[in-house]
Amino acid sequence: MLKKNYQIWGSELVLAKGALYPIKTYPYFFEEIKEEKRVDPISSFLALASTMKDKEIFGAQIIIEPAEKNWAEKFEEELKKLKERKKEEKPVVDGESPMAMFSMRSPGETDVLKAVEANLAKPAFETTIRFLYLAPKEIYNESAVYKGVVAAFQQYNTLSMNYFRHNFAAMTRTSFEFWPHLFPKMQTELRRQRLLYNFRYRNSRSGLFIARWLTSRWFGPNSISKSFCLNTESLATIFHIPTTGVLTAPHLRRVESRKTGPPSGLEIFGEEEEIKKFQ
Repeated sequence: MLKKNYQIWGSELVLAKGALYPIKTYPYFFEEIKEEKRVDPISSFLALASTMKDKEIFGAQIIIEPAEKNWAEKFEEELKKLKERKKEEKPVVDGESPMAMFSMRSPGETDVLKAVEANLAKPAFETTIRFLYLAPKEIYNESAVYKGVVAAFQQYNTLSMNYFRHNFAAMTRTSFEFWPHLFPKMQTELRRQRLLYNFRYRNSRSGLFIARWLTSRWFGPNSISKSFCLNTESLATIFHIPTTGVLTAPHLRRVESRKTGPPSGLEIFGEEEEIKKFQ
């Protein structure tokens, strides 16, 4: 792509906290009763895509693989700590015997515990999220795409639970400030090649260690991608068909459909009572 005068920017996303804590999911976005107040988070991605000019290419890739059935078991210790209430000793007054008191959970702590338990109760997938932006040098605008990606994924942030952040080891931005603090231009080029290769072949973090080691380079290891567990509710939130409230024209065409009655000559077998069961 560089020979064709194209520049490349790319990045991957990871969860800021462990998969124990959920992100903001669709029940929050669609909890409003009035349809005009509902928000579909997919509209932000369509808005970002609508800003692309001719010859600009932007792609988002979400790779999922079934996680282990007992994926939630590794968080049992952390969940146990969340359920425990802090124990406090009541000070001795006038010769009274000391008493153990347990502090009450705040409403916010109770909500977090409920959300965590609901998150672990659903099946999950090992998930890898990456982005790729290509454009000729004349119209290359990395900062606009970077800000657009950040804004689109900030919708799922919950400060008390979880949120997305960039996997800076995979981002095609390097400088002397970042480890290993050597040859930033060469590191940037190797990261671009690695990201383009992973995007093209849909490589995920899972797989044999020896395979990743054999396909690595000096300053360009094939171990910088990170996967994480997202349950089915979270995946349905970040990727789904746009709802009716999202303006897709002229970028996406909608398929017209309508409900009609059965044809007039349709043969129906059965008594009237049996037919009413299906109405």
